[in-house]
Amino acid sequence: MEGTERLAAPARVVFADDDAVFRELLRALLRFLPHVTVVGEASDGIEAVRLVAQHYPDTVLLDVDMPHLDGLTAAEVIHSFRPRTRLLLHTGAPDDEKRRRATALGLPLLDKLQLNATTALVEEYAVSDQHSIAADIEPLVLLALAGRAEDGVLVVKADESIPFYNPAVASVLDLPFPPERVTLADLRAQREDADLLGPE
Repeated sequence: MEGTERLAAPARVVFADDDAVFRELLRALLRFLPHVTVVGEASDGIEAVRLVAQHYPDTVLLDVDMPHLDGLTAAEVIHSFRPRTRLLLHTGAPDDEKRRRATALGLPLLDKLQLNATTALVEEYAVSDQHSIAADIEPLVLLALAGRAEDGVLVVKADESIPFYNPAVASVLDLPFPPERVTLADLRAQREDADLLGPE
């Protein structure tokens, strides 16, 4: 099943931002999206984590700079107990350090001034059939893996399916990122195809 045919209900979205005026604007824009329903909004990271635990959203949009718990740390916590949830980060000051940390977590970092791009991505997630493939890995394992994002990490199950790989592995093995379902057989076939083509 692809596209909107598989959707029985709109995707559930939680968003968090400490700026009340920006929250109001974002709420209004998200309500225009045909495949999205807002189920919660938070003003800090701790509240965002609580809302995710309560409402089981499909997508969570987090401001990076929030009191009590920043968006990056909140994303790590949410990912540890709701690995199927799509996480997006946004900020009004997308500096190199924030980009580095977001990349290490494998999460997109969006500019608050580019609201059209943000809402377009939320809608894209809502109609896509690409939920997190890491849902069958223990949350504590994922939390540990997040801390090793600089290294290549690839998880292979006994049936040779690969439920998780990080950006470093994606780069070396020329795999899509965000991750898609792949098996060792797929990697072997990819390698054989490359060997058949030979050097360019």
